[in-house]
Amino acid sequence: MGLIQKTQGILKKAFPAPDLVDVERHGVSRVRGLVVSSRFQGLNTFEREDLVNEAIGDQLTTEEKHKVVMISTSTPEEHGEYLFTPFPGNGKKARKSS
Repeated sequence: MGLIQKTQGILKKAFPAPDLVDVERHGVSRVRGLVVSSRFQGLNTFEREDLVNEAIGDQLTTEEKHKVVMISTSTPEEHGEYLFTPFPGNGKKARKSS
């Protein structure tokens, strides 16, 4: 199983629907992702990061963790004015313009 699928599977298990999880390749061998969850409501950046890190736990090796360059987090309300595509240029529609 590739790192993208493995990371996405771990995060989707921890943040099931209706939460949104998107993980994609970033560069040659790294990945980045987005988690949109109401569980982040009222939490600061560090608390959100702690939830993601707890979800990943020891399910990724140290080497794999070093290849996960970023997991962005937002609540549905924070994410609301954007389409569910955190990374323009990935073959999906880009963010709405203002």
